[in-house]
Amino acid sequence: MSTALEPRVSELESSLKELAYAQLRTERSLEELANELKDFKNEMKDFKDEARRQSKEMNKRWGDLANRLGTVVEDIVAPNVPGVMARYFGADEPDVLMIRPRKKHPQDPAKRREFDLIAVTPDTIFINETKTRVKPEDVTAFAENHREVVDYFPEYAGRRVVPIMSSLSLTEDVTALLTRHGIYAMAMADDTMDLLNFDDLNG
Repeated sequence: MSTALEPRVSELESSLKELAYAQLRTERSLEELANELKDFKNEMKDFKDEARRQSKEMNKRWGDLANRLGTVVEDIVAPNVPGVMARYFGADEPDVLMIRPRKKHPQDPAKRREFDLIAVTPDTIFINETKTRVKPEDVTAFAENHREVVDYFPEYAGRRVVPIMSSLSLTEDVTALLTRHGIYAMAMADDTMDLLNFDDLNG
């Protein structure tokens, strides 16, 4: 081989060798990347599965909490009704206090009705509807059907019906709507339940 060509051949061999090494490094990098992507996909699948599981568990907890909150509201409201009756209406301890009574209609047994709370005195029936959150449609429905209590309990016919809607808190708009429908609004005030619109309804 010509001595003049030797440096060029040597240089070419060196370049080819470097190219081969570069290709090898690229292949290894691609293989590592593929493995990392595979691991990432597995991790993402595990993450999604865990997220679904946690979401399902959280939904269940929210449902349980909502049910428990309903019971809490009921447990807080019911013991306060006799005190409100005495404080605002001069009523003694009720002759009858029923929590969530279910009753068939006397004339139509196919019809059933559940009431949240009914308290009876010799001249008055106090009917309470409790909601964790009171919506305007709840007010409208209660305004239309609270007098049905006498249809289901005809033995109390002739008594004055006093409707009360209760919640832990009531907005001013809802309270005003209750007032317009002649319904007493009962909610937490300080450390006890109180009627928020008594003066407005009896002014």
